Amino acid sequence: MVKALFRDMVRGALVIFFLVSIVFQGYAQLRLSKLVLNKKEIFSFDTLHEISVDSLILGDSSILYLNKLEPKNFIRAKFISFGEGCIINGQGIAGRKGKVGAQGNSPVGPCQSGTRGGNGYKGVIGTNATHLYLYFDRCEFKGTMFINLEGGNGADGGNGGTGGNGSSGTIHCFGGNGGSGGDGGNGGNGGDGGSLTIICEHCPNVRAFIGNEIRVKNQGGYYGREGKGGYFGYAGLGPSNKNGRDGVVGKDGSIGVIGRTGTVYFGEEHP
Repeated sequence: MVKALFRDMVRGALVIFFLVSIVFQGYAQLRLSKLVLNKKEIFSFDTLHEISVDSLILGDSSILYLNKLEPKNFIRAKFISFGEGCIINGQGIAGRKGKVGAQGNSPVGPCQSGTRGGNGYKGVIGTNATHLYLYFDRCEFKGTMFINLEGGNGADGGNGGTGGNGSSGTIHCFGGNGGSGGDGGNGGNGGDGGSLTIICEHCPNVRAFIGNEIRVKNQGGYYGREGKGGYFGYAGLGPSNKNGRDGVVGKDGSIGVIGRTGTVYFGEEHP
C-alpha cells in the first residue's frame, strides 16, 4: 500500500512538472499572424525568446529588442519588410564600475599609525550578447537595417582607498606612520559578441545582404580599465624630528580583456 501511494505521488509530480514545462515554453514563445512596428516604434521580447509570424513589418527607425537574458533568440517569419534604419538589438549589458576602497583610519591619540586603505572592487564584466537565429522565406528592403549583437562593455575597477594619516608624536614617542593606499580593482572583461544565423528560403544570395542592406555589429565588448592605487597616508610629526614615515601608494589593478567577436552563419552552417 505504501509503495502504491508513493508511485502515485511520483506520477502526480511528473504530470505537474510536464504541465509547468508546457506553460513555460508557451510563455517564452509568441505566435502571431502579423507584427507591425510603425515608424520609430519599439517592441521588446521581454521574457520571450522566440516569435513566429507570417508577416513582420519593421518600419523606419523602429527597434526590436531581443531578450538579453536568453543566450539564443529566434525570429521566424514567412515575410519580413525592413524599413530604413530599423534595428534588431540583442546587445550585451555593460557592467557596473567597481566601488572605491574604504579610506584608512586616522587615529586621534598620539603616536599611532594610520591604517591601510581598502582595496578597490573589481569592475563587473559585461554580459555576452544573445545569438540571433533569423529565419524567413521572403523579404523586402526599404533601406539599410542594423543588427546589434555587440558584447557588453566591462566596467572600470574601483580606485584603492587612501591610507590613514599617522598621529602626532610626543617627546616620549615617534609620530605614527601613514597607512598605505589600497590596491586598485581590476577592470571587468568585455562580453562576447553574439552570432547571427540567417536563412532565407527564397533569396538568391542571402550573403550579399550582409554589409549592404543588413549591417551587423557583433564585436566583443570593450575591456574595463584598471582602478588606480590609493594615495598614501601622511606621517605623524613629532618634536626633535621624531617623525613617522609616510605610507606607500597602492598598486594599480589590471585591465580587463576584450570580448570575442561573434560570427555570421548562412544556411546550414549554423552550429
